[in-house]
Amino acid sequence: MNNFFTLLKYSLIDSFKLNKLKKKQSGLRIELVVGLVYLLIFAFVTVYMFAFMQIFNEIGASDLIFLFAIVMSSFITLISTLTKANVYIFRTKDYELLMGLPIEPRVIVATKITNLYILNFIFVFTICGAVDISYFIVCGFDIITLLISLVVIFLLPLFPIVLSSVIAFLLGFIPFTQKTKNILSTILYVSLSILMMVGYFSIMNVTDDQFALSISEIYQKIGNLYFLGLWAFEAIVNKNIIKFLLFIGVSIISFILYVLVVGKYFLNINNLLNTQKTLKNYNLKNEKFNSSKGEIKTLLFKELKMYLGFPSYIINTIIGPIMSIIAIVMFALQYDTLKVTIETLFSSLGITVNQNIFLILMGLLNVFFVSLVTTTASSVSLEGKSFWIIKSAPVKTTSVFWSKIILNLLINIPAIFISMVIASFIIKGNIVFAIASTIIPILYSISGAFLGLYFNILKPNFNYDNPIKPVKQDLPVLFSMLISFGISIICFGLLLGLIKFLELWLILLIELTIAIIFFTIATTLLFKNGVKKFENIAG
Repeated sequence: MNNFFTLLKYSLIDSFKLNKLKKKQSGLRIELVVGLVYLLIFAFVTVYMFAFMQIFNEIGASDLIFLFAIVMSSFITLISTLTKANVYIFRTKDYELLMGLPIEPRVIVATKITNLYILNFIFVFTICGAVDISYFIVCGFDIITLLISLVVIFLLPLFPIVLSSVIAFLLGFIPFTQKTKNILSTILYVSLSILMMVGYFSIMNVTDDQFALSISEIYQKIGNLYFLGLWAFEAIVNKNIIKFLLFIGVSIISFILYVLVVGKYFLNINNLLNTQKTLKNYNLKNEKFNSSKGEIKTLLFKELKMYLGFPSYIINTIIGPIMSIIAIVMFALQYDTLKVTIETLFSSLGITVNQNIFLILMGLLNVFFVSLVTTTASSVSLEGKSFWIIKSAPVKTTSVFWSKIILNLLINIPAIFISMVIASFIIKGNIVFAIASTIIPILYSISGAFLGLYFNILKPNFNYDNPIKPVKQDLPVLFSMLISFGISIICFGLLLGLIKFLELWLILLIELTIAIIFFTIATTLLFKNGVKKFENIAG
């Protein structure tokens, strides 16, 4: 047991970079920043769940908010773990080191899957904890419901993690090249995410009676497809002790069985997986440098190859633009319904709603979705041990920067154009407002790419054991998300705070001016200070 806790301790320190959090940065402790970011995210999710809770409460189905949270958390845990289970549990760089220690394989497996559990638990707690708060505010506090819900939250990630780990292990033996597997896993994840979002917005785009019917149908289907989620729901809402014990038993027993079985055959499994073809890191040395082709184009080709080589990199950075297109198109299609609702809300404040307000809102939604996660925030770290090749290559530092930035823009800007063109066509607002509402998110997208790259230059991480860590867990990604979140709040706050006092065109001008100022600051930081910092990084 001591070996388990020791390994888990160092595994968590490595995953969350806890040793770096003890250091002060410019007089500000990083753990305070991390804590503040999480509290802001938790507050945002709670407000969102509270609004969703009001919808359930209006149709007399407030208890179904728990089913919504359970299914959504389980589904996302399952899909996200699929992309990283093998890397976390089997194909790790510390495999030989761990095998050299006097520790039983099942302890190693238990440590790795527990680490995976903790990472997923943070997400599950954020969703389900926010649901608990919103439910108790609307329906009143119940200590029994709270206690059962807390047990469910703690155990909820276990079965999806085990199931996804088994699926990921089996997929590892499919006789495809690693590149094909990367493409297929990315398509699967993105397709399921799109399906979930379209289904969600489709449900929201119905009348109350239809909504109740849709929820009822979903309840029936979920009960048939995911029995464990139904047991947890019955335990929380109806205080069904038998279903509660069944949920606890299946969750814990499946977890223990996985650890025991995989632990017993851990060496054999690793030997089998290591015989499969693995992706070779793209190397600039292998790319014939062609001066006529141009530095940026050659480097961009390298970036594309590296991007396509890591499914977690693709998934983490492409979901935002996809969500942006789906959300804005679905909101635009609901324009007539939303217009009535927003007109009622704003009329009490003496504000007249028109199409141009909706165009600005669509543009600000793009600001939030598209700039939330950038490819540049981890692109330097992903160079890994090959970073010295970039440093020694006969290319300008600014060319390296632009190749990484252009990759990000190739993902984000088409999403902005597509969503805003469709929204403008449906809403039929003023063409000037449509153009300005498109320019604003583009400016923020470019600025976000600049800042993401700048943060990654300040805090590069070349010593990772799998690419998921710099893509999802490093400080540059966290800081980029924090900046994006803050900018989105400012943009929406300005619109809602000034709309009663200023003309809409003047508010749009202010929003555009702030975007330009932010763009100027980001440009200055990257191409002046960032160039020097990059050149000082040891190759």
